[in-house]
Amino acid sequence: MLMKANGADAIDQALTTWRALVPHWNLEADRVRQLVQGEGAALVSQSELERLSETMRRTIAAAERLLLACPAGDGRFAELRQAIAECEALLNSFQTSLDRLDPAVESVPRMPVRIIVHPQGPSL
Repeated sequence: MLMKANGADAIDQALTTWRALVPHWNLEADRVRQLVQGEGAALVSQSELERLSETMRRTIAAAERLLLACPAGDGRFAELRQAIAECEALLNSFQTSLDRLDPAVESVPRMPVRIIVHPQGPSL
């Protein structure tokens, strides 16, 4: 995901990836908040949202490894730390909303219910 390049290239790649992912994560967090508040429709399953949460965690962990490997005096250290802090706050908000999401909102398509009619009709 983030750790394809080495050294300075990896930091630049991580920051670029963040700039691309954060708007998407913000939209997803807003959608989950709307679901918790009873607004909007559940268009994705809760398990899909949990996978997104796990992706956010893995991305933050990879960036933290880059932060530890960042050379002393590198100007991107502060930018990388700020990006991590912003994403941790977003993940916290997302996870809080996800935890409050009613499991009944799960919207995985299910098989239709099969109605079995007795051949003699209903008995009264």
